[in-house]
Amino acid sequence: MVQYETEGQVADRLRHHDVVVLSPHGEIDLETAPLLREALLPVLERETGPVVLDLSEVAFMDSTGVHLLVEALRRLELQNRRLAIVCREGGQVHRLLAVVGLLDVLTVHCSRESGVAGGDERLRPEPNVATV
Repeated sequence: MVQYETEGQVADRLRHHDVVVLSPHGEIDLETAPLLREALLPVLERETGPVVLDLSEVAFMDSTGVHLLVEALRRLELQNRRLAIVCREGGQVHRLLAVVGLLDVLTVHCSRESGVAGGDERLRPEPNVATV
């Protein structure tokens, strides 16, 4: 396991067979998104298998985090690689992805195990969440 740590943000990097799991903690915002991008770039550029971003320990994410997810998805799609997002159902990250319409674009799972396996336990928009 490789651990990235800087002021208030930690991202653990684990490998499950050919799947790389990156697990940031804390907040992903204008200040910390560059740190996560720094941890993610080697995975996007040097690895060859699927990538799981486990955001279940992320308490807050803003639009810079959303941009980072979309950027990672685009880069991985060009390489025919899978990106799976893991977050807490009903949590701030889940609600944000629903509001910006990304639950239909990203593959979002409710557990790391489902994300790693590419399982069917995907999160969908909550019925009472209006999309923009």
